Amino acid sequence: HTTAEKRKEDLGNSLENLASFLSLAGFVALFLGGVGVGSAIHSHVREKLPNAALLRCIGLGESRTFGIYLAQALALGLLASTLGAFLGLLAQWALPHFIGSLLPVRIPFTVGIKGVAEGFALALSFCMLFALLPLLAIRRMSPWAALRVSLGGMAVRRFPWAETLVVLALVGMSASFAIRHTDKWVHGLSYALGLFGAFAFLTFLASLCVKAARRFAPSWLPYAWRQGLANLHRPNNRTALLVLSLGLGTFVLVTLHLTQKVLIAQLVQEGPSDRPNTLLFDIQPDQREGVESLLAAQGVRVLDQSAIVTLRLESLRGKTIEQMLSDTNRQVAKWALRREYRCTWRSEPSPSEKVTSGKWHPPYNPDQDPIPVSLEEGIARDLGLRLGDKLSFDLQGVELKARVASLRKVEWRRVQPNFFVVFPPGSLEGAPAFHVFVTRTSSAAQSATLQRSVVQKFPNVSAIDLTLVLNTLNAIIDKAASAIRFMALFTVGTGLLVLAGAILSGRHQRMRESALLRTLGASRAQIRGILMAEYASLGLLSAGAGCALAVVASWALARHVFKTQFSTELAALAPPLIIVTALTLVAGWLGSRSAAEEPPLESLRREST
Repeated sequence: HTTAEKRKEDLGNSLENLASFLSLAGFVALFLGGVGVGSAIHSHVREKLPNAALLRCIGLGESRTFGIYLAQALALGLLASTLGAFLGLLAQWALPHFIGSLLPVRIPFTVGIKGVAEGFALALSFCMLFALLPLLAIRRMSPWAALRVSLGGMAVRRFPWAETLVVLALVGMSASFAIRHTDKWVHGLSYALGLFGAFAFLTFLASLCVKAARRFAPSWLPYAWRQGLANLHRPNNRTALLVLSLGLGTFVLVTLHLTQKVLIAQLVQEGPSDRPNTLLFDIQPDQREGVESLLAAQGVRVLDQSAIVTLRLESLRGKTIEQMLSDTNRQVAKWALRREYRCTWRSEPSPSEKVTSGKWHPPYNPDQDPIPVSLEEGIARDLGLRLGDKLSFDLQGVELKARVASLRKVEWRRVQPNFFVVFPPGSLEGAPAFHVFVTRTSSAAQSATLQRSVVQKFPNVSAIDLTLVLNTLNAIIDKAASAIRFMALFTVGTGLLVLAGAILSGRHQRMRESALLRTLGASRAQIRGILMAEYASLGLLSAGAGCALAVVASWALARHVFKTQFSTELAALAPPLIIVTALTLVAGWLGSRSAAEEPPLESLRREST
């Protein structure tokens, strides 16, 4: 049956999942920040490559040219990291004032020098590594590149080995941070590998998108859509960067959202408002009717009752318990062999049970041997038993031979008797047993009156009021659920800013392209249509891929990290799909509005200066 230790373990697992989720949220926030900083610095450095080519053209050496822009990236990284550290301390000071009531303990404001230094160093490292990817091209950039108008046509030699080292450094740094800041190193490593697996998939998807846009351009589409799709494969396109930024942002945010729903569903199961709050146990068979009458007179209804018979294991699969205990190579724990098993009989599974394998036993026929029993999955695993295995129990010196007929999954969190072993009706009715009643009182006064009446009429029966325990449990669970929602909301806000920044980072290039199209005779409406078609394609592709990856990741997290069931509906993916696509369109429109409105002569004049 369910023990206090088992309930403590279940609640502990739920709160441990909360800690794991908060660790995951922190890692996601860091990764999103890294993606935002990386995409911004990557775009900035790529825009400066023509200037670097010009410096090479007037005689500046490779190393000095590389050093100039590396120093510039370092300065930007130092500024961004310092600002981020300051804002982080400000948030740490301000948040307890806004969410202090949601937390079970008071959190004092302290400046952790070690934490600030670690965050500063990590942000700066991310910034420099992302900047190195385009800067590596400067090392072998030809001065002739300065004579080319389009950056896409620049004769730049690449260094696959150097780029590989930079990517490996990014992976290693992210993995080390995840391992350091999660409760288990396996979880941290899994988080990092999952994110970079998504990174690799999105990179492949972006490459596939570019090739598809180049080869398949339906002639029946309007001009704006054809040109918008063609922009996906134009020279110096930012398709890969945007698909990576938008896709990864969508992936981690939707993963966090789906995981949050799974954990809150698990927590809510701990504390429904109408669950039983009073237990009466050690009721003897001849006292059942009297206790039921007493409860009825008090206006209290019996919600559940079970008969309990105490048994001990005598043998498993033909081996006695003494033989198994003396075997030093046994795989079964001592506690599972030596413990008392409090069993019951039922004609069907209770609402908190679900048969996962085998068939529920019919009423027992005395001519039948052995007795078909149902085992809870966990105890069957601990005892090493499977369907069809034979075992025997000791009932005060009488051997009961049994056979595993089914395995059950039990929801131990419910306040009701649950059992490791359930016998069929007709098998234990004649055995010494006591009964347990589960009920609910509406107030503390009614509970006190009930307990006094039970003690007066049935001194051996114990009545326990669990109201205080359940109220404390509900308070803890409510605060835990609020903490999960807040961290998810905080991370979503960070992610939305990163997504908007990734889109707006290519504004300069959009203005140059719009000026060229205006010079060739395109109208403002056509330019807006082209840009909207491009951003709509990127938004839908990135959001769809991110949502698909998020479902896979959420399933893996629920199953292997949080040890709970995962379920979601396709309708739950519609809001993030719509929001990310809409955000992409809005940010694209804001970033290109001036490009469509500005006279082309001004843009071209600025380009030439």
